[in-house]
This record gives sequence, C-alpha cells and structure tokens, in this order.
Amino acid sequence: MNNNKINLPIVLIALGVLFAVIAIFGNVPIIFVFVALVTLGLAVFFRPEIGIAALSFSAVADGLVRTYAGGVGSYWDDALYALIVVAVIWKLAKEGQLKIKSGIVWWAVATFFAMSVISGLLSGLPYGHILTAIRSVLQGSIIFFVIINANFDRKVILHVASLMILCAVVVAGYGLLQRASGAFTPQGWLDKKEAVNITRATSFLGSPNATAGFLALVLPMSIGMALKIKKMLPKIIYFALAAIIFFGLYATLNRAAWIGLGIGLCVFAIASNKRWWIGIFMILLASAILLLPDLRLRFSTIFSDEFAVRDASLGRTFRWDTALQIFSEHPFFGIGPGGFGGAVAYGIQAFGGLYVDNYYLLILSNYGLFGIASFLFLLVSSIRDAFRGLRVALEKDRYLVAGIIGGMVAFCVHLLFENLWDITPLNISFWVMAGLAASFAYKERRNENEDS
Repeated sequence: MNNNKINLPIVLIALGVLFAVIAIFGNVPIIFVFVALVTLGLAVFFRPEIGIAALSFSAVADGLVRTYAGGVGSYWDDALYALIVVAVIWKLAKEGQLKIKSGIVWWAVATFFAMSVISGLLSGLPYGHILTAIRSVLQGSIIFFVIINANFDRKVILHVASLMILCAVVVAGYGLLQRASGAFTPQGWLDKKEAVNITRATSFLGSPNATAGFLALVLPMSIGMALKIKKMLPKIIYFALAAIIFFGLYATLNRAAWIGLGIGLCVFAIASNKRWWIGIFMILLASAILLLPDLRLRFSTIFSDEFAVRDASLGRTFRWDTALQIFSEHPFFGIGPGGFGGAVAYGIQAFGGLYVDNYYLLILSNYGLFGIASFLFLLVSSIRDAFRGLRVALEKDRYLVAGIIGGMVAFCVHLLFENLWDITPLNISFWVMAGLAASFAYKERRNENEDS
C-alpha cells in the first residue's frame, strides 16, 4: 500500500485538530500564519524543489520575514534548510538512490571548517561566538549539496533560475521606485558633494551595497536566459527583465558592483565561447558610466581630495590597514572567527564594530593564511563545478550556465570591496546559483530535449 495515502489523511486530521485549538485559544492572524507555514512545510516536504524556489526569492523574503516576524524571523532560513534536507533525504530513500554526491566542494568546506576550528580554539573567543562566525561562512553551502543531490530535472533547474531572475526584477523595480520618488538616503552612503542631489536605492535589502551585490550576481544569468531562449516573444520579455535589473543596479550607484559586473561579463563571454562580446559589454558599461550623470559623479569622486581624506580616516584604507595589521600579528590562524571586521564581530563590538569592507581581508585577519587559502579553495571549487556543469549541459542551456558563472565571478570580485558574504540572502543566492550550474554535471543524464 502507498504510504502517502495513509499518512496524508492522518496529517490533515492532526492539522484540523490544531487549527481548532488555535481558533479557540488564539486569534485569526495567528491562524492564517500557522496555516501558511504548515502548508509551505508540507509542500516542501513532498516537493523539495518548492523549498529551493522559496530560497531563490530570499532577497525579497528575508527582509519581509524579519520585519514582520520579529526575532523569530531570523531563523526562517535555518528552518527551511532543515526541512529541505529532510525532504531530499526522504525523497532519495523512497527512490532507492540514497547515495550522497559530494565532489570537490565538499572537501573545500571540510578544509575550511577544520581550519576554522583550529583558529577558534587558538583564539580564546567564546565557543558560541566562534560557532556563529563559522556558520556565517559555511551554512549557505548546505543548499549547494542539496541541489546537486536532489536529482532535479532540467525543467526544475530552469524554473528556479527564472524565479531568481523574477526576484531580481522585483528588487530592482522597488529600487527604481525609490529612486524616482527621491527616497531618503543616509549620509553614510554619500559623499558630501552628493548629499543633496543623489538618491541611492536600498530596496528590500536595506542597503545600496547589498542590493547592488545581488543584482550584479543575477544580471549575467538573466542575459544568459534571454540568449538561450529561441522563441522571439519570451526572448524579448527576458531581455526586458534584464534591462530592469540593469537600471535597478544603476539606481544603487554602487561603484564596486560595476567593477565586479564588468569582470563577470568578460568571464560570461569567455564561457559562452563568444570572446568578441567582451568589447560590446565594455562599451555598454563605459557608456553607462559616462552618460548617466549620477553614476559619472560617483566614479569621479574616487579621485577627489575629500574621498582620499575620508578613506584614510575610518574609510576602506584605514580598515584594510587594520586588517593587515591584525594579520601580521596572527599570520597563520588569525585573530579567531568573528574577531574583526564583519557582522559577527559587530555583534560584540570588536574593534568598535568596524566593518573591514573587504571579505577576503576579513577572512585573512580572522582565520590567517590557512583560512584564506581554504576559503579561496571553496570559491574556486564552486566555480570549477559550475564550469563542469557548463561542459555537460545541453547546448541550448549553456548560455544560462555561462551567465551563472559570470554572476558568481562578479560576486567574488565585489567581495574585494564589501562584506557581501555576511548578508544571508546574498549568501543563499550565490549557493543556489552555484548548485543550479553544478547540478548539470551531477545529475543523471536524461533525454531532455524540451524546447524552453
């Protein structure tokens, strides 16, 4: 007898009893929230791809959940991770395919974890703080292993990619509305010359830097999706969506994202075996910087005396020098996980809660030479697996996978200037995209000739 036919009615009866109890002792809004959560939980358990789809929308969902769910909202991703892992294990067990695929990324994660534990034990920091810091670096990789082990078919991969593009459009659209309405921009995100004249979009992520990081991560994938589609109307629609993401990125006026995007698009062109695209991409980006006045002003201020003074006084130069000084004092295993320069260190106000604004220097100062080597191993191995996916993907999917790789590279370059890895929805989005690209290499090959 099919176990699903036995278990599902029991689950529904139990839910009915719980709803009745809540209706008696609770109030209507709680009931609605409870019903929504239980419905999502059941859907994810029986169809784990729904959980991956939910994570692909984390750039919008994270801020909303944290705003309206209070302190509990910070654990939504942990709960969803756990549920997806259980659902995938259950799915594979039922299919008789419970054989874990790991690959080189697994060894990279294990290596960084080992280096982190040694660093933490040598640091003398509280164990809880150490675990929080290690978790902030590695937890997102769980979703990578879930995706490559879940045996999702090609359509699921394409649908999740489309949902993430749609999420980026929503983020960009909201940012453009902020820009058009002249929403207030905190002075810390502006130079003095810009304070009166410029609005920088923060969208759902609460920061122009985080919003730019997410949009630059997804933009090459959206271009790849538009290029892979053969039918004219869907192709035009996806190019229009890519244009919205592009202008949403402009609305953030983040300089580092443009640098990362430029390098990411070059890698996208090379991965697509269309090296002549590099010239087109560079002309388009340079034209945008020269022709869009606010963006031109943002880049021109890099060479101003005011920028140099501010940068040396608690700016990036000062913060990077501080990180290098810490590294010189603790060269092999660093000051310890969460000891300086990021969100975890900010929680205990280490070094006055100073952010280093360079994630590689954060790793170097916190984990030392062994830590930065293992973190770079982690990034390189994830991109390597994405290239493996590119090599075995169907011909019509290779533009999409190349776009994912370009976005991952853009994100890694952007880490030179921002602590983007600390931001939960960006971390999730990076690993979802890495998993989608790599899954082409890990899944069993099927006859998947659908035209999409």
